[in-house]
Amino acid sequence: MEYNYWIDFICFGFVFISFLIEYFLLAKDFEADYKIRSQRKDFPKYGIVFTVAFLLFLVLIGMDFTTIGFIILVFAVIMARLLLGIFYKKKKPYTLFIKGNELVLKREWIQKRDLRDLTDILYDRLYKEFWLYFKRNSRISIPTGEYEKEDIENFLKILLEKSDYDVSIPDNYKEILEPEAHKE
Repeated sequence: MEYNYWIDFICFGFVFISFLIEYFLLAKDFEADYKIRSQRKDFPKYGIVFTVAFLLFLVLIGMDFTTIGFIILVFAVIMARLLLGIFYKKKKPYTLFIKGNELVLKREWIQKRDLRDLTDILYDRLYKEFWLYFKRNSRISIPTGEYEKEDIENFLKILLEKSDYDVSIPDNYKEILEPEAHKE
């Protein structure tokens, strides 16, 4: 069976376009009253999943693994992941924004929520992340390991101020966020 090089060009195009989308998403900044810079030190997990899924796709379409084009393609996918990881470590982009009553979380995609609709804040001890529940929209997870402790505390205080509801907060943060109530 003759090898078709147009598959290589299509695959290189997908790798290049996905790299550009992620790069410009990470580089994008928002006007905000409050923003937090990510301190994440590991490579994004979705990048690894993307790479494995992409290589699995190539296997399923019957790509010939003996050609130099495939080897270059695998190298390009791995390099794109590494470049994004290095960019993330060096730039430490802002990923959490609050402007007015709007929360903007910039990760694999941009998520926006109205903070007035915040009803609950739960803390998942296993994954070390906050789950923010909203009245009208789906929940959002905020990994606490990505941010400085002081930033998370200030962020939680802002959330409590902006919400129209009596927000329940995790017990281990009640002393930090409500010190007057615990002085007795």
